[in-house]
Amino acid sequence: MLFKSWIEGYAQWVLERKLKKVQRKGRFHNYDTAKTLAILFDSDNKDEFSALDTFVKELKNKGLEVFVLVFNREKECPKIFEKCHFQTYCSVKKDFNFYRAPKTKEIQDFINKPFNVLIDLSLKETYSQQYVTALSKAEFKVGAAHIKHNYCDFFIQLKASSTLRDLIQQIDYYFMKFKIN
Repeated sequence: MLFKSWIEGYAQWVLERKLKKVQRKGRFHNYDTAKTLAILFDSDNKDEFSALDTFVKELKNKGLEVFVLVFNREKECPKIFEKCHFQTYCSVKKDFNFYRAPKTKEIQDFINKPFNVLIDLSLKETYSQQYVTALSKAEFKVGAAHIKHNYCDFFIQLKASSTLRDLIQQIDYYFMKFKIN
């Protein structure tokens, strides 16, 4: 337990140091102003894939170019993601170093791409997703407010019993309400 606590502290220290060097152009977006949208998705619950799939279809119907980064803690990516009709990169255990920071070119490219919007669909906190959200060059970052270390620009407050569909519904609601002059 002490070693795990030390690794988590070290990982957070590394992230905070890297975050000080990040330069990004922050800008408020809604569905009308965004062209590119990135989604972070935790694949622990395979049942939630249908919610992601429906959400991505709706976003594409709005004319958005959508990219999805799937976080998977297994050795291989689940077969369900091979059938995706959207651009996705499924990360696996070996894509991360010992303190769970990404080490592949694909994830680094994702972090460095200046998406208009980044949506973190995490319902629980994981360091890998936190790392990508924090260092992403996205102009506008959205995620759930219940996460301890939150690096988003806009937070969605959820009940403890909320599901991924609830988070998506709230994000969709606010993005349709946002008015940008």
